Order: sequence, then C-alpha cells, then structure tokens
Amino acid sequence: MDFWNYIFIAMGIGEIIGIKVRRSTGYRNKKYLSKLELKYGNIDTDRAIKYDFLCNYIHAGVLILLGLLIRDMMMAITSIITVTVLSVIGYYIFRKRYITVNENN
Repeated sequence: MDFWNYIFIAMGIGEIIGIKVRRSTGYRNKKYLSKLELKYGNIDTDRAIKYDFLCNYIHAGVLILLGLLIRDMMMAITSIITVTVLSVIGYYIFRKRYITVNENN
C-alpha cells in the first residue's frame, strides 16, 4: 500500500469519528433545518438529519474502499473526483423525496 492509500483510509475513519461525535452531541442545526423548511415546505426534521448522516456514512465508506482497493494514484484521484461528484448529485436528487412529509396520508 502506498501513502495515499493510508490517507484515504484515515479520511474515511476520521469522517466516521466526526459523525459519531456530532450524533452523540445531539447535532441539530436550527438554521439549516429552517432553510430546508423554507425551501421544501413541511419536512420531517428527524429524517432530514438521518439522511445527512446516512450520506456521510456512505461517503466515508467509499473513501475507505478506495484506500483499500485502488492501487494506481491517478486512478485514485479520478475515482475520488467521480465519486464525490456523483454523491453530491445523488444527495440533492433524493433529499427532497426523503425529507418531505407526505400530506396525502
């Protein structure tokens, strides 16, 4: 394993530790949730926070997998850019569907 493999693994583990710390301290950013409510209307705040944590866990897992599986440095740089762009696009596509409260029920 090269040096950058360990950097990817350390970033993934650091992100997981950061998620655990934020979750144990009762992370609820009122300003962020109020902006989401203004943008999407009636939202479920618990689901919104769970969705943020879920996306962070997925990104941390991808970083760890990249550190373990990819051997070539240029392939690693290309894949980290691709994965980051795809995860950001996926986050914004599915966020509205997941956090809004269905008023028909």
